Amino acid sequence: MRLKKTDWIFVLVVGAVIGTLVVLSLLKKQPRPVLASVPEHAAVTADTQRNDCLVCHAPDSGGKKVIDPLSHPTKWKDEKMKCTQCHAVH
Repeated sequence: MRLKKTDWIFVLVVGAVIGTLVVLSLLKKQPRPVLASVPEHAAVTADTQRNDCLVCHAPDSGGKKVIDPLSHPTKWKDEKMKCTQCHAVH
């Protein structure tokens, strides 16, 4: 059985799609760390509760760095979730 030109094009397109998906899965976006150098974060520890962060970072809080609901995972809306589970304290 011999592959035709259209078969090779199909194989290349499928390979390119699979390759792109593999590369995108390896480029995992890391959450930004909580910097202790910021005065507002001086008291933040790994045990800090979610509500303490949402005072400034909730979308309706009017803070400097609010959570962008379009780009941030929706897990932050879960009451049991702590921000420091993803955002490391540095």
